[in-house]
Amino acid sequence: MNKIILCGLLLCLFRKAAVWLTTAAILMASVLVVEAADPVVSNVKVSQRPGTHKVDIRYDVADADGDALWITVKVSDNGGASYVVPAAGFSGDIPFGIKPGLGKHIVWDAGVDWGGKYSANMRFRVTADDTLPQQMVWIAPGTFTRGGSEVTISRGFGMSKYEVTQAQYKAVVGTDPSHFKGDNNPVEKVSWHDAVAYCTKLTGKEKAAGRLPVGYEYRLPTEAEWEYACRAGTTTLFSFGDDESKLGEYGWYNSNSGSTTHSVGEKKPNGWGLYDMHGNVWEWCQDWYGNYPGGSVTDPQGPATGSYRVGRGGFWISDAGNCRSAYRDGSEPGFRGSDLGFRPVLAPTTNP
Repeated sequence: MNKIILCGLLLCLFRKAAVWLTTAAILMASVLVVEAADPVVSNVKVSQRPGTHKVDIRYDVADADGDALWITVKVSDNGGASYVVPAAGFSGDIPFGIKPGLGKHIVWDAGVDWGGKYSANMRFRVTADDTLPQQMVWIAPGTFTRGGSEVTISRGFGMSKYEVTQAQYKAVVGTDPSHFKGDNNPVEKVSWHDAVAYCTKLTGKEKAAGRLPVGYEYRLPTEAEWEYACRAGTTTLFSFGDDESKLGEYGWYNSNSGSTTHSVGEKKPNGWGLYDMHGNVWEWCQDWYGNYPGGSVTDPQGPATGSYRVGRGGFWISDAGNCRSAYRDGSEPGFRGSDLGFRPVLAPTTNP
């Protein structure tokens, strides 16, 4: 559900000695529009920092379900007639995974996005939505242990609840290369390059439709992001514990698959709501296959070069051991097999 609140202000930029300088000329206006629904944004307050191009946007947001929210901000310089001011330089409590609460704070760098311009009739539109796009599950930042070393994921990201289905792939790419046919079965026989191309096309499609937050893109997960999401806070062999006799409740593998893929989402999800993280099809990751770095690391991206790209999760004919959260495999990036699919993440366009 998409809820909006607007706040007006006067933002003045004065030119002096051929340099655009800001002054602290912000006049707060009353709230113009509130759509009372769930979630609800309220108490929007905007101020410009004296002597800078930085604008502070503060707001409260409530949601009856306590969902992680998608927050967007649009900017108008004509009293709200249109919201076309280029505004991408946001930081703070935006855009994804924002928990309901008071005193949320966003900083807009107007100098970077809008330098050299001014308006006496600014409007800011803050939107809260409790439905992430493309069936994404929000994965909050955190740490996990890999090979005896601590790995930190410093920024949250959205991960697809399901492996990409054949219907989804065909809707974006126009073809379905899969061996085991079924609209809701995972797409397979896609190379690493095919998976990357899908993410690129999906990014463009969603951006054109206005459904993609500024500064975000669809891409393959890093190997560290994949394992962190698969584990869902666990330290056991599988996301559900150490008892492999329960694997059939969570995934398709050699003991229950019948030597074929199956519709996504038919088994139990892991603790963070992700389905088929064990079995069905291997999932391409962004990284080259190689040795893990030693010691504690933050947001590892894998080796700079290599011969194989990482695959995770096991597939329909794997034994239970190959479906473990920590198990890794690698394939040539051009390889297309009926055991290989993928799931995208929605993440910032630049690495920290």
